[in-house]
Amino acid sequence: MYVLRRVKLGRAEFTFISLWERSTAIRRFAGDITKRHTTIRKTAISSSELEPFVEHYDVLTELSLDPADNAGWEELRLLGHRMVDEMLEYLRTARERPVWRPVPAEVRERLTGPVRASRRRLASLRTIQADVLPYPTGNIHPRFWDG
Repeated sequence: MYVLRRVKLGRAEFTFISLWERSTAIRRFAGDITKRHTTIRKTAISSSELEPFVEHYDVLTELSLDPADNAGWEELRLLGHRMVDEMLEYLRTARERPVWRPVPAEVRERLTGPVRASRRRLASLRTIQADVLPYPTGNIHPRFWDG
């Protein structure tokens, strides 16, 4: 279930979207749905403000972040293992790095600029390694709380 909200001319509008595998599943759940009125518990909304009927749409395209095939899942699994290894190495070597260091202007600009879309997961990991991890806020370092 998705609940969408937008404010238009000072009033909130809500749209409720539920996704079903087949229209037969909807009919098993709700009966004949072609002319069924919407029902929402009347707490803060008067019935005169509700749309009178349910509308139905077919999904033409579904976007997914899932890998497309087994090779993609294997690539993701290997990347996950690599990320865990690198996370543990980052924690192990925390004492060897400065407690804090300023973020250079060019890195700050990359981080505050528009997000570059990349379908390559490894490219995203490299961005984190180059632009985020070298500039911690300090609280991961063992000497951060030293007075």
